[in-house]
Formats: sequence, C-alpha cells, structure tokens
Amino acid sequence: MTIFLIICAIIFVLFLLFKLTANKQPANLADALHKHLKNSYSKMGIRCVKKMSDEEFTELFKLISDKFDAAAAERGEEFSADKKLKVMAEVLTAIDLNGKKFGIEHLYYEVNRYKQNGSRDYGNKSFLS
Repeated sequence: MTIFLIICAIIFVLFLLFKLTANKQPANLADALHKHLKNSYSKMGIRCVKKMSDEEFTELFKLISDKFDAAAAERGEEFSADKKLKVMAEVLTAIDLNGKKFGIEHLYYEVNRYKQNGSRDYGNKSFLS
C-alpha cells in the first residue's frame, strides 16, 4: 500500500511539473497573431522585439495602424495591413538602432511622408509570405 501511495505521489508531482512548464497557448486570435508577428520580426534580426512586452508590442502596432489609417483617410485612400506590418518592421529597426524615442520619431516621419507623397513602393511580396 505504501509503494502505491508513493507512486501516486510521484505521478502527481510529475503531472504538476509538466502542467506548469507546458507552453501556454494564446487566449484568442489576436494574441496568436501578435505572437506570430513578434516571432517573425525576431527572425528578421530585430532584437528589441524580444525585450518588448506583449502589451508594448500591441500598443506600438495600434499606434502605427491608427496613424496610417487617419493619414489614408485624409488622402481618400486605404493603407493595407501588409504595408502597416512593413512600417512596423521599419519602426522596430529604428528602435533597435537608437531607442524607442527615435523609433516613434521615425513613425511620425513616415506618416508625414505618406501624407505628402503617398505610399512607398514596398514591392509585391507580402510581409507574411
């Protein structure tokens, strides 16, 4: 009987350890997408992504999206999600080079450039392909 209880206790402890160390799955589709995007930017060699919290990453993407949506509305155009992802890569690279303040300044530069000259030619290749 004692051996049976010891084996049960070991199994229980192993179960708890496995459960605690198992990878947490994203709670929803948006979280899954952001996790995939962070991984993609990280694979591109953008180091600051690993240091960013999920909240910071989401806030930065929302800022980029909001600013370009507003600028596109002023121009009577649409700014695609794919282009926003490419701008995000540029802003993250700027953050890598010279810090968050520089990255945000670069974002505003890109928004003003878009307002004056229209969209950059980002090529036909999709960001997520």
